[in-house]
Amino acid sequence: THMKTRRSGVIISMSSLAAKTGGLAAGPPYAAAKAGVSALTIGLARAMAPHGIRAVAISPGVIDTAMTATPAHDQVKAQIPLGEVGQPVDIANCALFLASDEARHITGEIIDVNGGLFMD
Repeated sequence: THMKTRRSGVIISMSSLAAKTGGLAAGPPYAAAKAGVSALTIGLARAMAPHGIRAVAISPGVIDTAMTATPAHDQVKAQIPLGEVGQPVDIANCALFLASDEARHITGEIIDVNGGLFMD
């Protein structure tokens, strides 16, 4: 309601690389849930654009967190073209950009932050 009244705002959701791959190290339920986030983002972008509200999502790959500190992620980490896992600040910087006026013409996009592990 507040965003509609102001005719501006940005909804930033967190998807995952698993949404596009079916889960390289994550299970199918996680991948399905994140795919739902991506679809919701696109639907919100279409519905909210007439109100001046943007909807975007960030799709992290392997980020240096407790979730990825497992043997299941080791093989995936070795495949990252940039040669290292991402840091939480990489996701934060993407979110800051998407929330800024510099991204004013971006909506309905799911931005990959994965060191080149997945390119489309």
